[in-house]
Amino acid sequence: MRVEAHILVGNPDQGKAANQVPAPVIEQELVAREPQKKDGHIMTEAVFTGKKKKELAPEKSPVCLALVNTIVAWLFEDLFMGHRPRDGSNGQRQQKQPENLDGKRHLRKEEFCRPQVAFRLNLMLLYYITERRQFIGKPEEQRRRLLHKIAECAAAGVDYIQLREKDLSARQLEELTHEAVQMMKKGPHTRLLINSRIDVALACGAAGVHLPANDLPASEVRAIFASAGVHDPVIGVSAHSADEVAYAEAHGADFAVFGPIFEKDQQLSSEGLEHLRNACKRPRVGNPMPVLALGGVTLGNAQQCLQAGAAGIAGIRLFQQNRIEETVRLLRETQKQGL
Repeated sequence: MRVEAHILVGNPDQGKAANQVPAPVIEQELVAREPQKKDGHIMTEAVFTGKKKKELAPEKSPVCLALVNTIVAWLFEDLFMGHRPRDGSNGQRQQKQPENLDGKRHLRKEEFCRPQVAFRLNLMLLYYITERRQFIGKPEEQRRRLLHKIAECAAAGVDYIQLREKDLSARQLEELTHEAVQMMKKGPHTRLLINSRIDVALACGAAGVHLPANDLPASEVRAIFASAGVHDPVIGVSAHSADEVAYAEAHGADFAVFGPIFEKDQQLSSEGLEHLRNACKRPRVGNPMPVLALGGVTLGNAQQCLQAGAAGIAGIRLFQQNRIEETVRLLRETQKQGL
């Protein structure tokens, strides 16, 4: 990775007004001071002093310099978006569809979030959606296998895990989420999202939520998190058309999971790949929101999704029914082959 730093010294408009003499060209000299420790990072404070011949210029511009790896650490420490303004719905939990979304998007703080960092660095996002009832055995065995799979995915470097156990009560889901958080300690970079349940996500300290397509807008959900003192939740949204992707992006979602691509409920889809391509080529404003492909995606057809513009792969069986370390390795290799 290459990190570039640009430092501007002086006023570029100095000397441009009428009857003013243009500012002289100043030679720069770097004067270093003793390193200091700040917020766990070693900082070197320096001062650029301007010189012309042997006379010091009156201006001195203090600059803080840091090592490249420290800059990268800051970049990934500031992963998520801040609070973005909320918008309304029609009061029936149905999303209010604007007439024209081209060029419309909520104002937001110009910061990096994890999905956009990965998207800009051309890194494939991997998104595991849980379904414990697909595991063999009795309910307790299914629960044990699910938690073991969550731990494996976190250790293997899967970016997101969506806990999607819709049959559980709020109390049962909260208990399962607490256990999942403990199982994910071996993968500190993996983020846990709760399907739809904002209350459970807040109670258990999950990274955020995943919203079904007919749920509250992402801007409303972000406002709820902010009112609870959480200003950087990860919010993913399900989408089934280019319009729904644009709507999610306009409301400040971090990414969309788009499907079905190849199949849904074991029924083949013949147009999903083309719909995905249209969604990924939608009109964009500012930093594009990543779109992940879902629905019958396998190791054999994942490359087609990436070629259509997908920023990553989401799935249940792809991660749940295969050896996860091998699956992640092969998916990463698939991306490299397509570059």
